[in-house]
Amino acid sequence: MNTQPTFQTTAQQWLFEKSHTLAATSYGIYEGIFERYLYPAIGDYPVGSLTRKEIDRIVREIAERYAKEASNGQAEHTWQEEQAEGLRQSEGSGQTEGLGQTERAANEKGAQLKGRSLQMIRRLIKSVVRFYEEEEERASLEAENGEADEEAGGAEPLTVEELRQVLFCARNHRSPEMLAVLLILYCGIRRGEVCALSCDDIDMKKREIYIHRAVYRVRKKETGGSGKKTLVEIAELNVKKQIRTVEIPEELMDYVREFYCAGACLLTGQREIPMDTRTIKNRVDRIFEAGMIEGISFRQLHKTFASGKSDRKLLRQIFPVKGGVLVEKAINPEELLGRMAVSLAEIRTVAGMSARDVSELLDIPVSAYEKIEAGKEELSWVQYLALLWVFQNNDAGRKLIESKVGLPEELFHLS
Repeated sequence: MNTQPTFQTTAQQWLFEKSHTLAATSYGIYEGIFERYLYPAIGDYPVGSLTRKEIDRIVREIAERYAKEASNGQAEHTWQEEQAEGLRQSEGSGQTEGLGQTERAANEKGAQLKGRSLQMIRRLIKSVVRFYEEEEERASLEAENGEADEEAGGAEPLTVEELRQVLFCARNHRSPEMLAVLLILYCGIRRGEVCALSCDDIDMKKREIYIHRAVYRVRKKETGGSGKKTLVEIAELNVKKQIRTVEIPEELMDYVREFYCAGACLLTGQREIPMDTRTIKNRVDRIFEAGMIEGISFRQLHKTFASGKSDRKLLRQIFPVKGGVLVEKAINPEELLGRMAVSLAEIRTVAGMSARDVSELLDIPVSAYEKIEAGKEELSWVQYLALLWVFQNNDAGRKLIESKVGLPEELFHLS
């Protein structure tokens, strides 16, 4: 059984990815070429089987078929009539220098598909094949870094009902991990990229995220030992095409602001300390399990975006924009973290919680939490927010929070 996607499926994904950067005229030209010439000819071909020799044969057959139709008066329109001035502008002056034998022969015979037209067809086929190969290579790298999803249905986009369940889960379980899920679904950010995301890469006024780094798991030899250990590192994306700027839907801006802390990694609230790709997978799996959501993988989330099935209307229904403009008051994270850290042990005791209770809430070892209470480790912004939400919903804890730490109004303006 051939599991490779068809040329048409891959071409539609490629065209969707390009829609964010292509001019409307160019997009229309490309879409027209696919619909009129390529989908009828090779739409059902496994895209991975399109070798250079096979592409030459396909282009030759297309040229011959349309030359025959033109000579028999069967062609409804000429290429020039269909694509008009847009194609000539995109292709230049139509010089035939460097054309292959097929293209020159077509020109000499007066075929409807001129040399530059066949060049365009050839180029689009190669672009789609290259896109497929890059996606396969990316998937291979993800597998090496523990990012591959084991689920058999990992390549299928979410259904409308599954998307609805995920959005409700994100709304009811506000957390950095579910923010990552939303950014993957609606911005097309990959797991390794969102784990490496720094708040400094986010332009809150323009609602844009600059994607240029990713988290990788690497095996390195231990100093003074013979064994190896796995390290989590942030590295610049090594494929230039992957570096991009994406727009944040306005419906998600409240969610982003909730975990935004200048200079820190978005998901951990700490400087240059990213979230491990395996850690976020495990945490999201637990959140989904608690929300009775089963069998949804990170690859499905990204596939939903890539296939254009991230329903924006559904997002707006579940995350309505309130007032249109977010409250923008200055927040001093260091001051807030300091006040929480100093009073943490007292607030926890009054709230009737043990150190183990709080450590489980923060998903850290008890020993790590005890170091935070003792002032030996710093409290992160994400941990601060988690504690704030818990204590402000505890009657005894809320009174002490209000007197010792304070409840910043700007963090609760949506309540």
